[in-house]
Amino acid sequence: MTSTVNASTSAGVIVTSDTSGALALQTAGTTALSISSAQAITVNGLITSTVGNSGFILRGSTATNSYIYPVYVTNTSGGVQLALEGASGGNVLVGGTAYATVLTTTTNTPVEIGINTTRVGSFSSTGLSMVKSIGVGNTTPSSSGSGIAFPATQSASSDANTLDDYEEGTWTPTDYSGAGLTFTGIAAAYTKIGRQVFVNGTVTFPSTASTAAANLGSLPFPYGSGTDYTQQGSPIRNNASLSIQPFGLNAGVSNFVFLIIGQYTNYASNLQMSGSTVGFSFNYYTA
Repeated sequence: MTSTVNASTSAGVIVTSDTSGALALQTAGTTALSISSAQAITVNGLITSTVGNSGFILRGSTATNSYIYPVYVTNTSGGVQLALEGASGGNVLVGGTAYATVLTTTTNTPVEIGINTTRVGSFSSTGLSMVKSIGVGNTTPSSSGSGIAFPATQSASSDANTLDDYEEGTWTPTDYSGAGLTFTGIAAAYTKIGRQVFVNGTVTFPSTASTAAANLGSLPFPYGSGTDYTQQGSPIRNNASLSIQPFGLNAGVSNFVFLIIGQYTNYASNLQMSGSTVGFSFNYYTA
């Protein structure tokens, strides 16, 4: 039994009493809030406490899940649990989307973060751990593998100690010599970490009599300013045994030439590269 205070629609306030030590507040005969003899509070029929624990839950008055927005705080095994749960499947529906978040901690144990009862990460004394990816700059985390997802367009930081960009991809070297050459056997890729860009590739030159400097363009990012464009690649050879190395020409451009090893002021020509396959790998700084 329970002592009740009922706001009746026909007889006004009706009070009933017993010796159970429990109290209920009712409207039109329906209990809106009750307090047990153990001082556990129940709002709209959703019990929040167990023996030895205490808690508080708020719940909507309808059984329709989309109108339930409970907050649950309880003491469990010496720790604290904060949860957002609904009446069906442990979900809170907001705008038609289900959300279930559980944040728990006990002495010397991590704070767990879960969605729909699945653990997605945790905080501990050693730091933050995520099961999959972390998105920065309002980027949607990758649904495969694990890592840090950066925006497609870099959101540059003014702090030199902040990693603000990472990108991987492929690119297609093109002829910048003016000879209108069409390369074949193209395979080129890049990795960008912050401002530093690592590129590699392989191209096959067509047969040509052009004496213009062999000049490859369409780098994935232009060279930076100042001396950033002077980055040189390791010495390589084409299949004509010409010793060369990639060399950037100017700041702000997206092309490079091949410096002949040992000559330093001469660039390899299209004629010297005619019919040859050349592989290259170098890094440089972009803006």
